[in-house]
Amino acid sequence: MQSIETYFQRVIGLQRQLYAYILTLLADTEAADDVLQETNLVLCRKMAEFAEGASFEAWAFRIARIQCLAYWKFRSRDRLILDEVVLSAVSSRAEARVGELDARMRALRKCLADMPSAQRELLEGRYEAGGSVKKLAAQLGRAEPWLSRKLYRLRVSLLDCIRARLTPQEVGTA
Repeated sequence: MQSIETYFQRVIGLQRQLYAYILTLLADTEAADDVLQETNLVLCRKMAEFAEGASFEAWAFRIARIQCLAYWKFRSRDRLILDEVVLSAVSSRAEARVGELDARMRALRKCLADMPSAQRELLEGRYEAGGSVKKLAAQLGRAEPWLSRKLYRLRVSLLDCIRARLTPQEVGTA
């Protein structure tokens, strides 16, 4: 049996994916926040029920889907109700998309790490909080159109790198 610390590290490590999955099913950020909290509580309560060697992610997503169904059942008096079959179809697709997103993020990190530091710093300067082409161009003493073209070429290069690192299964339909 795994330690409590290891188990909770797995739960914590899955928060972003669980939230994205739940948000896909509920399309409401406040509801997704609430359902994620409920899902985490259930994951805590059912720690002893997790079968070591099974897919933790699949188990956690199954619990999240059940919590989403409970949410929709609770909301059933509202005019907009999702049928369980529809929710199941959406949840299956959302699970696949979360895996694709993880693969893309891993590829992005590798591509950024392989990029020359000057190019990476340009991208980071543009996409940091409060960053803009205008602000970065002023810092570099360059014209905005030049910087815009440079950033465009870097993004295209980054996208090509990401695509090259993904397997056909990871690419999906996105």
